[in-house]
Amino acid sequence: MMVKAKKALKREVLAAKKHKLVARAKQLDEEIRREVGSLDRSMTKLAGMLAKMRAEHLWQYLRGFHKFEDYAQHVLGKMARSKVFNLVAIHGLTEGPNPIPAEMVERIGHKKAVELARLSPEERTPDMVKCAMEDALPVVRRRVQEKLNESLPPEQRKEPVMLFARNYPPAVIEAFEELEAEGVYMEGIRDGDASLTLRAKFMFAMVCFFREAHAAELEEAREYRSAMQSKNSKEVAEELVDRGHSDVREPERPRYSFRTMTSLPVSIRRSGKVCKA
Repeated sequence: MMVKAKKALKREVLAAKKHKLVARAKQLDEEIRREVGSLDRSMTKLAGMLAKMRAEHLWQYLRGFHKFEDYAQHVLGKMARSKVFNLVAIHGLTEGPNPIPAEMVERIGHKKAVELARLSPEERTPDMVKCAMEDALPVVRRRVQEKLNESLPPEQRKEPVMLFARNYPPAVIEAFEELEAEGVYMEGIRDGDASLTLRAKFMFAMVCFFREAHAAELEEAREYRSAMQSKNSKEVAEELVDRGHSDVREPERPRYSFRTMTSLPVSIRRSGKVCKA
């Protein structure tokens, strides 16, 4: 009888505890949904509630969810999975050693706060926080990566990256991609240095080789650019360059062309194919 009574009491205690957890989960779920639907939604408040739902495993007491990611995406809609974890990481900025006030995190903004969250509390110095408050995202991203590199051995350090995009004719892109596909396997490119990707090293090598091979042409270009800008305003000069030509008279000096600079006669035909002239 005593054993049965103890088991019954244990079931009652567990049931009461589960009932409380279910109630807490439902209440937090309502608060999260209300914040998501609010026009003046607070990034740090939402991040804190999501972090609590995850840390205390309260999502398990809501029906229909097998993991936290399922719950987060259900509540936040089409928000990507990475953004969900970014919000949780942002919440960490306001807690632990060197906490940052929530109002300050709000002013920093989502993208820069995510970068700052990559640092440990000890690495989030007042100087880094000031950078996040005042500087543009590319600057913050670079400073964060530099700070992370300080604690890494040389072979594991990484260079910060930025998006670099241009619009070119398909033939130009095809020619570059064909060269890149082979160039990344050159001995000097695949040198074992992991701080830059093979493609980044290949691109930088192209810049270095071009500067060295066409030093005379580049010097002439600098002089011509200076002459052009002294005769026209900077805005007019850039507009002419974008059109592919200039009305400024050429200085009397050797003339260079695309064919001589590339050391290969080429013509880009209407078909889009690049072939020998």
